[in-house]
Amino acid sequence: MRISAVVHTLNEENNIEACLKCLRWTDEIIVVDMRSDDGTLEICKKYTDRIYSFDRTGGFVEPARGFGMGKAEGDWILIIDADERVPSALAARLREISERPDCDVVEIPFKNYVFGRWMRHTGMHPDYHPRFFRKGKVEPSELVHGKFKTAGKVLRLDAEDESNHIVHFGYRDCFQYVEKLNRYSTAELERFEASGREFSKTKMIKAGFYEFRRRYISKKGYKDGVEGLIVSVCRGFYHFLVYAKYWERLDAGNRRADEAYRAIEREIIDRHEEKQ
Repeated sequence: MRISAVVHTLNEENNIEACLKCLRWTDEIIVVDMRSDDGTLEICKKYTDRIYSFDRTGGFVEPARGFGMGKAEGDWILIIDADERVPSALAARLREISERPDCDVVEIPFKNYVFGRWMRHTGMHPDYHPRFFRKGKVEPSELVHGKFKTAGKVLRLDAEDESNHIVHFGYRDCFQYVEKLNRYSTAELERFEASGREFSKTKMIKAGFYEFRRRYISKKGYKDGVEGLIVSVCRGFYHFLVYAKYWERLDAGNRRADEAYRAIEREIIDRHEEKQ
């Protein structure tokens, strides 16, 4: 069975080489690049000639993934991000599974690292994702953070066995984390609009508070130290921020602010001109 690895990239020169080195066991590597303007493409060319260009989507990676899946020629497809690594033990396990007739989709647990710490709690472990599957057995979502639609027989790897994990170096510092939350919260507005969700201040407050409580209390984020507290607060703020941006879009907040600022400007300028 041939295995295709699909990777999407956007300015990943600090990540992509290690990622691709961990994919040399696959039969083909497909890179979908969202118009990087750093050294990403030059690095990718050392490992594959299956490189495709895709328009930037504001951090919304699902369309690029779907495009790459369509280009894959293998019997099985492995979806990997540039900040993820596939250990050799997991690679051997996936190769063995690909030869079995009793499996179509493999849900793989993730070891998510935040600020250098493996997050064993805070709702970030085992964090299963159907990233390895027979071609045609998984359909990507059209919505940001949407779940894959799967078909056929699903195998979930044992999260108690650390060799079964994809290693994910999610966030290196607070700046990167907050920057990504800002981009993804904007992209997630499409989900809100598609569902026709109603806005209210109560929903906005509850969304942030419940997410913080879920991660820090229910999912025992307090056991992950300061990192667990930061993630819990930031994820709560993320849900609050999506509602805030949704209100802004529904209420044309940007346009109203611009009109108000221009009126204040005109008044200030008029007074300057009166004194001249």
